[in-house]
Amino acid sequence: MDAIALNTMRILPSFLVSAMSETIRSELHLDEAVLGFAFSGYRLVASVAAYPMAVLADRWGAVRALRAAGLGAFALSLVFTWAAHSGAGLVLALAVVGLAPALATPAVNVVITSGVRVQRRALAFAAASASPVAALMVAGATAPVLEELLGGGLPSASGVWPPR
Repeated sequence: MDAIALNTMRILPSFLVSAMSETIRSELHLDEAVLGFAFSGYRLVASVAAYPMAVLADRWGAVRALRAAGLGAFALSLVFTWAAHSGAGLVLALAVVGLAPALATPAVNVVITSGVRVQRRALAFAAASASPVAALMVAGATAPVLEELLGGGLPSASGVWPPR
């Protein structure tokens, strides 16, 4: 369950951007294409980096890789919050955050394969496959609260610069 919870959280930044897209667009003065490109860049990096990250997960072991992916998702999301004060910063930051799911996904699969009884693996893989849907639900539920608490989009969350 911990691996599945991490699998949900590692994809949350991209869904939060999607859920808060109107606020981020207006705050950063972006058009829809830039926001779509940023979201696509996240997915592209997560896909392209999957093979090298799977090799790394094999080398480190699944538990260590999951911990690194969790800490990486957290740290990279903080960097994302700090760096995303322009369209280019948003695209670059989300692309870098895409490294976390590239590492977490193969590690989750190893945890399920090695730690779940054969009779329960289909259920475990189904739960892991539902992680993106759970992340979308969490993002949709928390984005309005975050917007209200922060008084704006993600860039203003860090307090490093004033919102535009």
